[in-house]
Amino acid sequence: MSKLKIPVIPIPNIVFFPKTSLPIYIEGPHYTKMIYDSLRNENDIAISMANSFLNFDEFGQLTSGIQYRPCEVCSLGKPIIMEKSDDNVLKVLFKGIKRIKLNNIVSNFPYPVFDAEDYPDLFEKEFSDQKIVNKISDILIEWIYLHTNSEDEKGSFINELIDLNHIIDYTAMLLIKDKHIRQLILECNSLRERAHMINILLHKNKPTKENALAVKAFKNFEIIDKICSDPH
Repeated sequence: MSKLKIPVIPIPNIVFFPKTSLPIYIEGPHYTKMIYDSLRNENDIAISMANSFLNFDEFGQLTSGIQYRPCEVCSLGKPIIMEKSDDNVLKVLFKGIKRIKLNNIVSNFPYPVFDAEDYPDLFEKEFSDQKIVNKISDILIEWIYLHTNSEDEKGSFINELIDLNHIIDYTAMLLIKDKHIRQLILECNSLRERAHMINILLHKNKPTKENALAVKAFKNFEIIDKICSDPH
């Protein structure tokens, strides 16, 4: 498993999937430098959902305001600068490459860099439940037609849906509203299980509202799984 040193942009509420493209506005000198360094050195950048936390001292007193740490499992992307404003805000398109797992932080200045490793899918037989594939594809294509403005944009978007991985990743990123469920889907290293999760979460008749009972069940399973996997 290859070891990597990866600059990371932690963003609250955003879960970036590897078979997708994601436009992000980058501002501030540190992250702007990250983008330019990446382009100059031909390095990729990880986009990770940022989890908020509070620091307390030994007496239970709050020592600082809300801070953020990136989720361990995230996606690596190749940045492409699309626009640059007069006040140096960059519109950057990230083209997803693969999932990775962050380990230890290497440096925090001028921007965060982590040791990381690949986080590949399990080797599985080809997913063959065409009924589920068709349902998820239909839901995603309907979303594309409702939320893109021109025929060219629609066609360009649909042309990106090369295989089931692209369909699953775009559906999870764009249609699953609950950020923790999106992160759970990203962390799942089985394409088969990701497809089944999305199939359970989304109703074909109401694709913009996920199944609340399924959301609760997945979250409860995650809690139980973490408790069972923690060393005692």
